[in-house]
Amino acid sequence: MKTLFLHELFERQTQLNPDAVAIKCIGKSFTYRETNNLSQILAQHLLKLGITSNQLVAVIMDKGWEQVIAVLGILKAGGAYLPLDLADSEERIHNLLTISDVKIVLTLKKIESTLKWPKGTIVITVDSLENSSESNEVRTLSRDTSDLAYVIFTSGSTGQPKGVMISHRSVVNTVLDINERFAINEKDKILALSNLNFDLSVYDIFGVLAAGGTVVIPDSEQAKDPVQWYEIFIKEKVTIWNSVPALMDLFLEYIHHKGLKVSSHALRLILLSGDWIPLNLPPKIHSLLGQIKTVSLGGATEASIWSILYEIGEISPEWKSIPYGKAMKNQTFYVLNDKLDLLPNPEVGELYIGGQGVAEGYWKDKERTNKRFIFHSQFGKLYKTGDLGRYLPDGNIEFLGRVDFQVKIAGFRVEINAIEKYILDFPHTNQAVVLVNNNKEKKPRLVAYINFDYDSFLRKEHNSSLYIREQVNHWQQIYDALCINKFLPINEQTFNTVGWISSYDNQPIPKIQMQEWVASTVERISQLKPKSVLEIGCGTGLLLFPLAAITKQYDATDFSKTSLEHIQNQLNQLNIDNVTLKECDALKISELSKHYDTVILNSVAQYFPSLDYFIEVLDQSINSIERSGHVFIGDLRSLHLLNEFHASILLHRNISNYSYNEWKRAMLQSVEEDDELVIDYQFFEDYKYKNQRVSHIEILLKKGKYNNEMNNYRYDAILYIEQPITKIDKEIIEIQWDTNKSECINLEKIHSELSTYPSHLLSLSNVPNNRVKGLSYLINNSKEFQNDKWQEIFGKYTASNQFVDPEIFFEIAEEHGYYASITWSDEYPSERFNVVLEKYNPENFERKYLNYLNAPRRKSKEKTYYANSPIKPHINRALITELKAFLLKNLPKYMIPSYFVPVKELPMTVNGKVDRNILPIIDPPLIEKEYIKAHTDTQEKLVSIWKELLGIEHLGIRNDFHDIGGTSILLIQMIIKIHKIFDVELNLQEIRECISNIESLSDLIEERVGVLVSA
Repeated sequence: MKTLFLHELFERQTQLNPDAVAIKCIGKSFTYRETNNLSQILAQHLLKLGITSNQLVAVIMDKGWEQVIAVLGILKAGGAYLPLDLADSEERIHNLLTISDVKIVLTLKKIESTLKWPKGTIVITVDSLENSSESNEVRTLSRDTSDLAYVIFTSGSTGQPKGVMISHRSVVNTVLDINERFAINEKDKILALSNLNFDLSVYDIFGVLAAGGTVVIPDSEQAKDPVQWYEIFIKEKVTIWNSVPALMDLFLEYIHHKGLKVSSHALRLILLSGDWIPLNLPPKIHSLLGQIKTVSLGGATEASIWSILYEIGEISPEWKSIPYGKAMKNQTFYVLNDKLDLLPNPEVGELYIGGQGVAEGYWKDKERTNKRFIFHSQFGKLYKTGDLGRYLPDGNIEFLGRVDFQVKIAGFRVEINAIEKYILDFPHTNQAVVLVNNNKEKKPRLVAYINFDYDSFLRKEHNSSLYIREQVNHWQQIYDALCINKFLPINEQTFNTVGWISSYDNQPIPKIQMQEWVASTVERISQLKPKSVLEIGCGTGLLLFPLAAITKQYDATDFSKTSLEHIQNQLNQLNIDNVTLKECDALKISELSKHYDTVILNSVAQYFPSLDYFIEVLDQSINSIERSGHVFIGDLRSLHLLNEFHASILLHRNISNYSYNEWKRAMLQSVEEDDELVIDYQFFEDYKYKNQRVSHIEILLKKGKYNNEMNNYRYDAILYIEQPITKIDKEIIEIQWDTNKSECINLEKIHSELSTYPSHLLSLSNVPNNRVKGLSYLINNSKEFQNDKWQEIFGKYTASNQFVDPEIFFEIAEEHGYYASITWSDEYPSERFNVVLEKYNPENFERKYLNYLNAPRRKSKEKTYYANSPIKPHINRALITELKAFLLKNLPKYMIPSYFVPVKELPMTVNGKVDRNILPIIDPPLIEKEYIKAHTDTQEKLVSIWKELLGIEHLGIRNDFHDIGGTSILLIQMIIKIHKIFDVELNLQEIRECISNIESLSDLIEERVGVLVSA
């Protein structure tokens, strides 16, 4: 049979059934006739421009029907298509266009003007052709099936792109084999999830079109969202799934999480390739989708999509991985040694691919082509994959990973995939990847990145309630330790700021900043005119002492007995008799059997173990208000700024040697390890509609001039309980900051407006926030910072844009006798804020601005949207302990990873493969520095404490505590553990100032105890 060109497979179906649907996407569908006509119009355009055989034409556009027209038109005109990723930086796109000698680019109207094209580039917008009425006749070029069909650029191990050249003859062989083998026909529909620059997309488009079926194309956003996949999957009756394993796993996770019933679906074939298939994935498929034919495919981009396959049946308990399978039609696989000799079963060698699918080589790169495409005297042209494998007794090949995935640890050769297999066997693991970190001393360390199954772990033996209790106890122990270790002189006891440690340098926050913080909080609460107050979590009395002086009755609770005893001593000395103290945790306030007009929870919510716990405290707080009143929740940590907060901490430190990606990975890992409750301000809006007693809510940025974490990343929330607010009868002057310009708001104009129209409300929207200037841009625009000078680029960005400190508006309000309500912009909460100013009358302040702020109700979101999970870091430690014990039962000690890094999810490339290059950074050089083993009993015990606290398996007695992840909170936990184990009370300040490693700490302990025992 004559070999056809790739596009001729489609044209043949057009002749057979022109009115069948070829493409379906949002709001559109195209028949084979329509698709053929549009692609021929495009081909005619290209031919008029003088396109020649093997000329590359770039396709740069979002997912959509236009991509199919583009590639078909290019092929019909005799060229080869070059798919480029729109998400790439402009610099990379320009580089690839130049390397590829591209003269013509196909794109969309909306993209054409957003990119700067290399000089001389002809740009055609494919979506402009839809209504074209030009002739459909196409002049045929003289060509051969050995001509190029497409070139796909992949990143090599050096990071330099390499363009894989695939001919019509090669790719048609793969497409027809799959279609014949699995009887693909005109009734089939495929969900095209892969990006055009990933070779799975070649089959998505041409595989089904070659059989007369339908390509169902989600748009770019839908292609990332399993919710949308499911809707399309059911609505369009998709029959074929073709993706990397991770996307199928994500799809199944969504189905399972939502409890969806998918018994009546049309899916009949699942094609999985491009990455390891976890052994637990096929059983999950069968459990949730039924007994669908599931096929593992492998090979390389350099061998025309796929070259080997295995139909997955029952999973053998002996398997370490799914068998790679046997070579496909007209293709061959060989296991060869270094001398290129064929290896018998079961010897391990490198895998080589031969046959009709092998690529022509790399575009204009002879050196790499000659290195990877060899001529074998017996087997002909072969592609050297860089993968390891061996023959199984049944003739299938077993894939053993990349050549560079095999390393020597402690003199033993270790297979990474074997370790991953056992981690995945652990009952509380969803996903796992193991990598090798080589430090400067070239000592390889295994690092395991794990996405744990928290739900299954928390269901086990009621672990959830156990960890919630432990979290409360955890903070109680820390606070008691702080109170024990540092109390001020007797004359300063009413302003005791013990425990207020800066996250930036682990030093106490300066007294003057704490005074500002207390004064602004007291002012905000006093404006509510409290008479009868309940403060939940009064701490050392920072708010209690000034507020008790202006209220009739002040009840205060805390879970720290030491703290309450300290406050009671001060009350007795100062003869304050309107304060009552009670030792209890926040959930016991209902037992007080009293009623108040104001309830205060200031800087305590972050120590609650969960959002549910916080909600229960809120409910009890509101119930304790008999009629109308207020609940003031102060100093809340802001979830929508959590990334920015950790980003600012890392930028404050010496990170000059970090690349942007390393910095971002470290930031995201810090976010994941945060063990305080962090709440999104939108939670309160949702809560208001669920508790009918809440008439209004007010979200307020902190008032203060100092640049610290309280002012920049925390907020206050006021709940107005059964308080009808007078309707607005004043004119509202609205000033909108132009988000497209960097010009200043004219502050003089604001002064003038307030002086001229004192009875009006003044509203300013979307003011750029100086407190978090540029951090959101830095985090969310990775493309702009992909070079060594990324910090310098960021500095220039912040310098060239106008930002305003919210404190300026607090000062303006005070100057003119106004009240300033400053909150985040709903449109740009991580970057901008809104201001409303109303004339302030301390005797009768009507707060009419609250009606202006009253936003329409939004759709409620899941609780995970509103808050993080502060018990997760503690659960992670428990899971890691269990996992290590599990691995030790199944693997030799040298195969146990040195570091276990829990991750929220494994990062994926745009093509759905695990992106090993952007996993969170582990810095072994800090651990390995001056490694000296413990040699006394004291040192051994301290090493155990540090390992537990820091989650590090391999550390020495001279590692610096802060260098390897120690924080002020962990330091306090260490003091608690030292007290328990050695019966020694250490002072927080002396450890912070004098002790940095286990060696010096052990000397101090032994000096106090008077014991030195050799290990």
